[in-house]
Amino acid sequence: MRSHLLSVLFLLAITVLNFGQSAKATLYEGLDLEDAKDFKGAKEKYDEVISTSPTGKVGVMAYYYRGNLFRRKNDYRAARADYNKAVKLSQLRTDLPPKLIADLHFNRGLLRYEGFDWEGALADFSKASSSDPGYAASHAYQGLLNYKLKNKATACANFQIAISLNASIVLKPQFEEAYKKTKNKCK
Repeated sequence: MRSHLLSVLFLLAITVLNFGQSAKATLYEGLDLEDAKDFKGAKEKYDEVISTSPTGKVGVMAYYYRGNLFRRKNDYRAARADYNKAVKLSQLRTDLPPKLIADLHFNRGLLRYEGFDWEGALADFSKASSSDPGYAASHAYQGLLNYKLKNKATACANFQIAISLNASIVLKPQFEEAYKKTKNKCK
């Protein structure tokens, strides 16, 4: 009886591992299709992963990548919904890489920034920076938003961090003017 139970548990473990591998392979198929500009096929693969692993690690990744796909196709409502779902699920997991968390918040921050939700964008860029302190663009966007929100000393500090990580980042058109107007505000 005990050996039968161990056999069943072993088979169950193998099935779970294979299922996880299958969902991950499907996710990568979606990414490959997206790279090939087959957006419909990519969305179908992401949908498949979400339907089979909605709260798993690959499910969170599928929501994130599908959100990126929607954003790329200018479907901002769908992108926002997927990013929000991925963020919510990511808060329940401890096995996600910090870079994924940073990218998720960064991309949702860009979406919020483009929608003039500056406070929400600032919160997302801050979360991206805390998840991956080396994320220069996230620090630069924090600087830009703090400049727009009239927090020039904080903007200067954000830009200084961004510069320390990537000296040329403040020369990008979206940051250059704000940086020039705040660089003398650092204490």
